[in-house]
Amino acid sequence: MKLVLVPSTLEFERLFTSERLKSWEDQAIVCRCCGVGPAASAFFTGHWIRECNPEMVILAGIAGIFRGSNLELGDVVCTYSDCFADLGVKQGESCRLFDPKYLPLYVKEDGTKLGCVYPTLEVPSMASVAGITVSTVTGNERGANLLREQHQADIENMEGAAVALACSFYEKKFYQIRSGSNWVGDRDKSNWIINEALENLNSVLQESLPNL
Repeated sequence: MKLVLVPSTLEFERLFTSERLKSWEDQAIVCRCCGVGPAASAFFTGHWIRECNPEMVILAGIAGIFRGSNLELGDVVCTYSDCFADLGVKQGESCRLFDPKYLPLYVKEDGTKLGCVYPTLEVPSMASVAGITVSTVTGNERGANLLREQHQADIENMEGAAVALACSFYEKKFYQIRSGSNWVGDRDKSNWIINEALENLNSVLQESLPNL
């Protein structure tokens, strides 16, 4: 079974019609909401993994794109890594992440240390980028530049590393697929293309999901 997670009800309703949900259930693809933000998405990912016991988890949704990343609004990408970018020790204007060797977020019974940075599986047909997960989306250009420089990030989201954390705990394969809906930084809504981003993501999911 494949478990497809989206953060919000907006994304869920735009991406999954009742007909598609039925079709995908016949292909052992189950779709659920995991909630918005790191806390909700980590908790509900764990819940749905226990409920559904999937072979793999796919997180899909919209994300902010960093200027200078060579991406354009509306591009659909997968991540090859994600991290909790604002979970650690504040040093000036930057944040030093908790490192598994220094202070792991969790230590499993077998000694495995779960930290702030996670590799994610790549989709062969998509561009692969570096993602970061934040608890508060970035609202100005200076903050965006600092995050991009520190993490060499291409996209900003609020769930990727949290879902990866839950998948690592339960030893599940994990993909993250995102469509760029806005530039990271200035929150001017005139620059957002949520509808187009979701349409592009919709097309890619139809083509890619059955083949993962």
